[in-house]
Amino acid sequence: MKYIIQDESELPNFIQNLKKEFSHSKIFLLKGDLGAGKTTFVKYFIQSLDPNLEVQSPTFGIANLYHIGDCKILHSDLYRLETPEEVLETGVPELLMEVDYAFIEWYEPILPWIEDGAIKIAIKIEKNIRIFEVNTFQKD
Repeated sequence: MKYIIQDESELPNFIQNLKKEFSHSKIFLLKGDLGAGKTTFVKYFIQSLDPNLEVQSPTFGIANLYHIGDCKILHSDLYRLETPEEVLETGVPELLMEVDYAFIEWYEPILPWIEDGAIKIAIKIEKNIRIFEVNTFQKD
């Protein structure tokens, strides 16, 4: 499915639709060029659960963990990692089993731990609009 987002203000409605359409999974695999809007998407999603929560990019720390009541949310950026062995050292695969939502940017090295049904979102920029291609992950 393709969704066209012309302005950041459209993200809350897009996220509400995603929650309804893809309620079967709480793992989001995000792909897109630098600056495409992966972290912005995650920020809006998390703030849809708690508008007062400040969401930071996990680029340098690899993973951020957020708590909203009993809900645990993982936001991970694996941009600097290349192999599953490097991912294993971060502890992120174990966190996947403990959280209610997981958002993983640059997800390729963690695929051995991802189950079928996760939500894949590819974000492309074309003429100042964002195109979100949303699919369900299936192992090959």
